[in-house]
Amino acid sequence: MTQTFFPENVAPNATKLLVDSKNVAYHAYSWALRAYDGEDVQAAYFVCFWAKIKFAARRCRTTRIAFCWDSDNSLRSKLYPAYKAHRKVVDDPERAEMYKTFDHTRDVVLPALGFKNNYLLDGFEADDIIAKLVEQNKDKRVPLAIYSTDSDLYQLLGNNVYMINARMASDYGRLKPFTAASMREKYGVTPADWPMVKAIAGCNSDNIPGVRGIGEKIASAYIRGEAKPMAVARIEASMDTIKETLRLVKLPFEGTPDLEFVPDALNYDAFMRMSAEIGAISLSDDGYWKRFFNGEV
Repeated sequence: MTQTFFPENVAPNATKLLVDSKNVAYHAYSWALRAYDGEDVQAAYFVCFWAKIKFAARRCRTTRIAFCWDSDNSLRSKLYPAYKAHRKVVDDPERAEMYKTFDHTRDVVLPALGFKNNYLLDGFEADDIIAKLVEQNKDKRVPLAIYSTDSDLYQLLGNNVYMINARMASDYGRLKPFTAASMREKYGVTPADWPMVKAIAGCNSDNIPGVRGIGEKIASAYIRGEAKPMAVARIEASMDTIKETLRLVKLPFEGTPDLEFVPDALNYDAFMRMSAEIGAISLSDDGYWKRFFNGEV
């Protein structure tokens, strides 16, 4: 089946790229530490972050980007106090410096470059912001590309919504977007089923416990009506807890406000100045960015 809304099938700049910004920034920072060991980590991160943005924007043939950030506060923790509790303490100075770098990207770099769709909502996560943007644009049949490695976002996939893996950075031709069809092939369930799969299986990264001994594979089999009787019994005995967990994993989280996607005021000169100041000389030699900041894809 042809994916009508893939970049090759739509006009340039038709697609909106929805970036799970902390997720992408983390992969960029990790890449910088691996590839540029011994060099200025800030300059290396700057190069790697924009290389990742270039990869996705180029693949999607777009300059329309929404940067979506996690709030430090979580409304989910009021519903479930243990939510992400294992992530709270940051004793490692290097990790603290990494988070400081991400904040600088969000609060200083992106505004200076003219990116207007740079979202941070107190109490909500990037996933909620992305989900709200998908919700608001689905009926408009706008092509939407989600840039992340977070499987929680699979529930948002649809005919006009697909995902790009944020671990990817280059090799343009090797990219295979993850779609609703990909999900059915891999798990045998639909995006609409995915919140229940996550509620049953739990999520280690968010410190959400699932039904004991049940992972995504068995949870998916339960949704399809193919789970073994012992698994079915265990799941159905836990249904009250599963229903509560569903409130945590379903996107967007209750109360996420509507958002407005506005035109950017992209500033190529600011990008070149910033690249020179930080010592990211390789970016100034790339003609792609001049085209990008002029709105060309």
